[in-house]
Amino acid sequence: IPLLRKGVILAFAHTRGGGELGKSWYDRGRQHNKLNAVEDYLACARSLINTSVDPDKLVAKAFSAGGVIAGAAINREPELFGSAIMLNAFLDVKMSMNQKMALTEHEYDEWGDPTSDPKAADVIDNICPMFNLKSNIKYPRMLIIGALDDMNVPFWHATSFHAKLESTTHEGQNQQHLLYMAEQGGHQLAYGARLEVASLMNSFILQLDVKT
Repeated sequence: IPLLRKGVILAFAHTRGGGELGKSWYDRGRQHNKLNAVEDYLACARSLINTSVDPDKLVAKAFSAGGVIAGAAINREPELFGSAIMLNAFLDVKMSMNQKMALTEHEYDEWGDPTSDPKAADVIDNICPMFNLKSNIKYPRMLIIGALDDMNVPFWHATSFHAKLESTTHEGQNQQHLLYMAEQGGHQLAYGARLEVASLMNSFILQLDVKT
């Protein structure tokens, strides 16, 4: 509501792989078809830009597994986005899935098992936000948020992604990518942390003087 009152337009990308349009829609964006979800996300961004939205003011915002799709989209076409917010986002899919880390084996139905399925491994390699960060690319400014006690997506996804992002220098780019780590609140963020994070994200979206 505060953002709407400031004139911000909210748009929701219902990409393939979601459940909004039934099982067929879901199946067309899972496992070997996962890249379809990224293409849909990019198509949504282009559609907004084609309807007069300034790319410099287009903010990609993703939570949890949504960070995979948004992160992959930004890696492919960073010029479409002015800013991005990654909230407790699943950003290092490749390492997590290949090493069968805690809470990832139940994701095999969604992604396939990269340790036994070469096609699934190839899709993950192509979509993993962390793995596909490149040097000398002008990425949109980012706010990356994690929680120290997040048991679903461990905090190191945020810290490692931020560190690698900071190392990707681009001539003429002087904006800083921000990292915020909640001390507690878990994956969904408890009430107190949720209010603080919401305030931080709103300030970032409105391009106020945000310091972390």
